[in-house]
Amino acid sequence: MMQEVAAKRHDGMGIASFIIGVVSIFADVGIFAVAGYLKATGQQTPAINMIVGSCILLLLGICLLGIGLGIAGAADRTSKKVFPVLGIIICASVLLFTGALVGYGIWMVQHGLG
Repeated sequence: MMQEVAAKRHDGMGIASFIIGVVSIFADVGIFAVAGYLKATGQQTPAINMIVGSCILLLLGICLLGIGLGIAGAADRTSKKVFPVLGIIICASVLLFTGALVGYGIWMVQHGLG
């Protein structure tokens, strides 16, 4: 007797997690590039700092959503795991990278270097 095995497909949650991760990379680079440009040109104001900080918090929230979608996609037994795992890795890397850059920036300000 031959058992028929259904071919696994890519799940929408895993693909969404991967896309969120890739978009988050570009958004993270863009936010920090804009912040650096504004600082270098002397256009930095408290209002702009609040906007940039809000964008960073929004990005972190979106990355957490991507991690959640990746975990849900990876837990689905009927789908492939490539995109959910890549989405989790990319989103977690963006979280760590952003946290490291923010921490480094705070350290620089505290030591009078920024």
